[in-house]
Amino acid sequence: MIEKLDKNENAFLVRRRLVIPAIQSDTAVQAIYSLLGDLPGMQRVGIELKKKRLSVSYDTSQLGFADIEAALVSASFPPVNNWWARFKSAWYCYQDENDRITATSKGGACCSNPGDIYAKRHK
Repeated sequence: MIEKLDKNENAFLVRRRLVIPAIQSDTAVQAIYSLLGDLPGMQRVGIELKKKRLSVSYDTSQLGFADIEAALVSASFPPVNNWWARFKSAWYCYQDENDRITATSKGGACCSNPGDIYAKRHK
């Protein structure tokens, strides 16, 4: 496993794993390292050649799982496409979108006066 960068850790750093059937040689490994290493927010890229497993760590405030999958598909390295992989992908995309929204929010409640809502509910 080769690590790319060791930037400051933050609250939006996540680690994800994918199985990539097309990882069959050192050439493919190097191509994936260069492809994913250039994405903004990517912290670490690791590949287990024998297991054909890719693990990535990235900052969800800058990069999403859907972006990583799209980059892999466009470079002819699509992740395995079974029901479990699709379920995990959808879950990761959901989590990443929530993180991105949280990272860009100014804080506070989603409405102007949440105390008023709770006060009306308890009357």
